[in-house]
Amino acid sequence: MSPTVTVRFTGELRSLAGLGSLQLSLEEGATLKDAVVAVGELVSPAFADQVSKPLLEGKPAVPLLLLNRTLRSGTELEQPVGEGDIVAFVLPMEGG
Repeated sequence: MSPTVTVRFTGELRSLAGLGSLQLSLEEGATLKDAVVAVGELVSPAFADQVSKPLLEGKPAVPLLLLNRTLRSGTELEQPVGEGDIVAFVLPMEGG
């Protein structure tokens, strides 16, 4: 069975992606990296260039990537995703 994950975009990333959320069906054994690649292919080219590509290349990216509310980056992109997982692209909060 192919897992379906929910992808959410917050704040200005909604405008960049062109939508607030989407349901993504992935192949069995898919990783968080596979989800990021799929999102980059499905949403706007601007989102792919400014968010997906830097994340996949291991470059520091302003948007943060969360899997089930846990920050993920670098080698953690190889973590498997499963049915019902939530992948979120969020901007860090400003504060002080």
